[in-house]
Amino acid sequence: RRIFFLRCFKFLLLVLLQRPFPIWIIMNALRLLQLDHQIFFVFLVRSYSRALSFEQLLARLRKRPSTPLIHMIARRLRSSLLVPPPNNSLVGRKMVELLKRGKSVQQGTISFPGEKAQTHTYWVFPLMVQNAERLVCALKLAGVDASRGSTQIAPVRHSRSHQPQGGGLRRLGEEDQVLGRERGDCPHVHELAKHVVFLPVSYLVPDHHLRHIARLVDRLAQRDDTHTHTHTHTH
Repeated sequence: RRIFFLRCFKFLLLVLLQRPFPIWIIMNALRLLQLDHQIFFVFLVRSYSRALSFEQLLARLRKRPSTPLIHMIARRLRSSLLVPPPNNSLVGRKMVELLKRGKSVQQGTISFPGEKAQTHTYWVFPLMVQNAERLVCALKLAGVDASRGSTQIAPVRHSRSHQPQGGGLRRLGEEDQVLGRERGDCPHVHELAKHVVFLPVSYLVPDHHLRHIARLVDRLAQRDDTHTHTHTHTH
């Protein structure tokens, strides 16, 4: 229970700090220290340290949640059935339409991963561009808090299998072997990780800011595409 209440207090402070003026002070202070504010906040909200071994992580995951946490989860589940969640899906579709009006999408400079899926929740808003790092840096300089690692998901090449004694879990890479691929050979995953950019798009962002972000992304993506083609022809 002590750990649960400490975490509640930590996240209460983080929510209180997520106001325009306090967050502006924190972000500028971190910039003076040459620290990335996104990495800093991800570190604060992460439940477990990266220094944990695989066995230590499993041991922590096996711990039973405290009774107050179980009651809070049950309350959230009941309330979610009565009150509809904020609709990021509508805002995400609106952003897609705004971007499709620009030349970057029409020219193929920008694409939307997963666009052909039947349903979209847009809990994050990803784009695929040629030079993701350059676009993110340009957007940050323009005041748009874009990122390349919002989800903390990254492709990992495994070097060994974690097979518990007594079996029960498929060995990592076993499916790849069945499909005739080499272990760790996932070209689409690596392509996504290399070119994906996440935009700050949610129901909290006003329409005029969405339009501004869409125009900015379209202009910067076109400029980046022109720079890439010029650099290629030069060489």
